Amino acid sequence: ALQRVSEYPLVLLSNSTTLLDGTELAHRLHRLNVQVLPVHDVLVPVSAAKKLTSNERQALWKLQIWRLTQFDKLIWLDSDAILVRSIDWLFEREPVWAQRRSRDCYSSDMAGEGLRISSGLMLAEPNEEVYDGLLAYARNAETMWWKNGHEQLIQDFFDRVVRQPLRLLETSDAAFGSCLGRVPGLPYDERGAWDLPAFVHKSSKMNECFFFDTSAQQVVERGSRLNVCHYHPLGAWWRNLFCSAVHDLGIEDHEAGEFCNDATWYSDNVV
Repeated sequence: ALQRVSEYPLVLLSNSTTLLDGTELAHRLHRLNVQVLPVHDVLVPVSAAKKLTSNERQALWKLQIWRLTQFDKLIWLDSDAILVRSIDWLFEREPVWAQRRSRDCYSSDMAGEGLRISSGLMLAEPNEEVYDGLLAYARNAETMWWKNGHEQLIQDFFDRVVRQPLRLLETSDAAFGSCLGRVPGLPYDERGAWDLPAFVHKSSKMNECFFFDTSAQQVVERGSRLNVCHYHPLGAWWRNLFCSAVHDLGIEDHEAGEFCNDATWYSDNVV
């Protein structure tokens, strides 16, 4: 999807050097004009690390985007998402911008939930001093940033240390999948579904439709087994993009192969 809607080079941060089938990651992704850069563990105080889950500790790795000073600006995108329109215009803005974490799915300017960030999408300007500052702030136990994880760390650091509050994107530009159908949309003459955000982060709370696990997509409804992603507006699209990449990269993996088998995925009787 990125290659279809963006004119900028693509960079993947990975702690792996091989694909699922054991082939070299960087070599294969070069076919898609993707540059692979290493990502490492980010060390935080033991007192803070103990309060974080393994996923929350891993999420801290994205702080390393501020170390990529070979780039003037970066748009960070989480992998459990889909981009349906270009957001290249975001590079014309001055960092930092981020996705809005809004439970009501509206771009509310009132204090509270609507003013928290989601780091699923961020416009950042790499700077080693910022990276060092984030780690220094993480060592301050009094801040208790770990209560809301790395996103609270990032937001508090820019608010309280840099004195440059992060700015939040409209939910019509970036929103969670659980907000589909509930965000302000295009003021079109005809009523209908004209409200798809450019960036959709997670298909739902469980995120079952933005991952290649068919079993996680199965539910039993009124005695019949159904694939919930057949009913999701972006479920088939995400699968098509994923399976196109699997084909183009020549990946040979059993789980990915089963997921990309039309006879399997479109059947409502898969166990």
